[in-house]
Amino acid sequence: MGSPSGEPRVFPELPYRHEPDAVAWLARAFGLDPAVQIPGPDGKLLHAEMRHGDSTVMLNLGDAQASQDGFTQAISVRVDDPDALFARATKEGAVVVQAPATTHYGARSCWLRDPESFLWGLTTYRPKV
Repeated sequence: MGSPSGEPRVFPELPYRHEPDAVAWLARAFGLDPAVQIPGPDGKLLHAEMRHGDSTVMLNLGDAQASQDGFTQAISVRVDDPDALFARATKEGAVVVQAPATTHYGARSCWLRDPESFLWGLTTYRPKV
């Protein structure tokens, strides 16, 4: 699972209720760079990516997992074949939160809980660098 320098493969995801305020606060408080801000269909901020060096923190608002599963944080792992890793993980007992599907932004993604109930996302999505 190697990757070119500066391209994150594992990144935390945090669902914020008031994402524009969170982006501003994280920039002021921790010096994170608001590298990407994507509005939803209604024009409100839907997704942001905050950078610190070659690391990324994803901020999501209205994400399917947040609204259906009530998660407060998750780890996403960029992989070439989420379907294959999903099959492997479920065979090992991972609990399915969302089966692999292609998102509206073109990534193939799924969500699973490990034996300690931590939420893991497997995705082909590439955070912006």
